[in-house]
Amino acid sequence: MPATQPERVSPEVVRELALDIAFLRRLTDESARVAPLEDALSVESIAPGETVAVEDATLRAAVRQLLVREQSLHGRWRAFNTRTRTAAVLALGVTLTLAFAWAYPSSTLSSTPISLAATLMASFIGMAAITTDAMRPLSHPAPSRRKLRFAFALALGIPLVVSFLPHPSAGLPAGEGGAFFANIGACLAVGGGVAMPVLLLALASLHRLGRGQPRSLLAAASAGLVANTVLVVHCPILSTPHQLIGHVGLLPLLLTGILAWQSLSDNPERETQQVQR
Repeated sequence: MPATQPERVSPEVVRELALDIAFLRRLTDESARVAPLEDALSVESIAPGETVAVEDATLRAAVRQLLVREQSLHGRWRAFNTRTRTAAVLALGVTLTLAFAWAYPSSTLSSTPISLAATLMASFIGMAAITTDAMRPLSHPAPSRRKLRFAFALALGIPLVVSFLPHPSAGLPAGEGGAFFANIGACLAVGGGVAMPVLLLALASLHRLGRGQPRSLLAAASAGLVANTVLVVHCPILSTPHQLIGHVGLLPLLLTGILAWQSLSDNPERETQQVQR
């Protein structure tokens, strides 16, 4: 019995299939490559009038995996419109700030009402601007480098200004030696604990992730701004060195974490293996 020959289709059909795959990837953040299909689409490998063999099983498996992802809870959440997802991230950030101000307020809050109100207003406006830019629809162009620099300057600048503000109250001492670093570690732990749910919700709401995607970095900047705002209403230590390291230093840590996560999650060999399973 003769061996079954693979079905052969024209290059035009292959290109249409590739467009469909690209569209599904944009919807589901899929970046793994279907090697047989993409290799077949290289201009050098297609001669005039030549037909191209497509590995139907691999193609069907890739499409099936994309569709399954869209039916998951994560996929259903990303199906909500941009305003809903943006509002959810902002609401979480504001709620965490107000919850800490109510449940764990700093003993110095009552002595700095004007500067506190100005700080909260600037932080909420900055968070809204950065989050909105990160959550913009895929039909809009990616944030430019100028916008990225502005967003990072805003997320870093507001806590930096706060750390140098004069305060009527001296606040609690920052400590010396081991106590100084222990207090810094406590603030980094509180700030990180606040930033993580905001960051995770923002990342789950994005339509495009992976290496080189600035939206993830914007999400980290927004989460860092939320964490610094919470520390403003929670931390009673007002010394500049403590705030520079324990508060402002949280944003570089978050950005470094996002870059490391992108590098690990954007491994082409591992993504290809996941598609082929």
